[in-house]
Amino acid sequence: MLTSLIPILAILQVTLSSPISDPIHLNKRYNGVKIQAFRNGYCLSPIGTTTANGVPVGAVDCSQARTWNINPGSGSITLANNVIYALDAGTGNANGEGVKIWQSYPGLFQQTWYLTADGRIAITGGNQCLDKYNDDTGVHTWQCGAGNINQIWTIVQPYAPYVPVPGQQPILHPPIGQTYLDPANSGVRIHPYQRPDLAVTVTGGVAAFGRYVDIAYDLHNSNLYARRQLWYLPPAGTTNSVVLLYTADNNYCLHAGAEPANRNRVLLYDCDTVESSRWDWDGTHLKITNTNLCLDVRAESSPTPSDPYDIQKTLQVWTCGAGNHNQEFFTIAKKA
Repeated sequence: MLTSLIPILAILQVTLSSPISDPIHLNKRYNGVKIQAFRNGYCLSPIGTTTANGVPVGAVDCSQARTWNINPGSGSITLANNVIYALDAGTGNANGEGVKIWQSYPGLFQQTWYLTADGRIAITGGNQCLDKYNDDTGVHTWQCGAGNINQIWTIVQPYAPYVPVPGQQPILHPPIGQTYLDPANSGVRIHPYQRPDLAVTVTGGVAAFGRYVDIAYDLHNSNLYARRQLWYLPPAGTTNSVVLLYTADNNYCLHAGAEPANRNRVLLYDCDTVESSRWDWDGTHLKITNTNLCLDVRAESSPTPSDPYDIQKTLQVWTCGAGNHNQEFFTIAKKA
């Protein structure tokens, strides 16, 4: 019915024989930057305060992460404040190898990385990429895959807000934004397929009956409007449950009209009065209870300027279909 929300991720094709095809002809080197995981917004860093051979490298809150020197193209990735230590992949040849810092030996296979144009950090001449495999600190190497968002990394400024440094081309549509973890005990963001930087959001910044609900970039938890994208989402597998906006009175629910049908827009409505404000959640799909209509990202929709934040994609309901990525959503378990 609809094309996927995500176009082909790879601008620089990743293959099994070699993750690198043509070199990126850039002279710029990023010095003193942070390396941010697209998956959950955490930043690459040695774990703990020790700097020594063998210290494991994971992903931590960016405010606590150390900075790196990294080159677009091929080369070593070194600690900015101690360049004798480089990011090391063990053998660099196997899935699931933990990464660490080790004395830098320029040209050593497991310490020679390639920052690709599509945001991957790959072993030069190999088939392994740096991979953020869970929502905690976990980072390891894994076979490079163009559709694997765990392998997308962004070079960001070392100070908050951690916005991308200039010179990185957009690789997704809409372009990559910031990913923010949900605040504790205040609801969850509902993210569309493979886009942790986007969330189901009330348009216009105001919680009111009849307001459309669409897709916008994640807002920082300190933002006045962040609560317009924080929801109560029942445990997966719960039926006859309500998806509601976290507000003082908790009475605004997702709704697709008194008689839901294909192409109906999604909006806020009184949770207590409309049966079609109830949804079933299986951990991936939101389906209106007692129907075969699912929450769906309208693929042909495009960014719409709006105040106080722009809308990136439009939401609707559509007949549920197996394999339709526009109907797949997820949450991030890790909290801020």
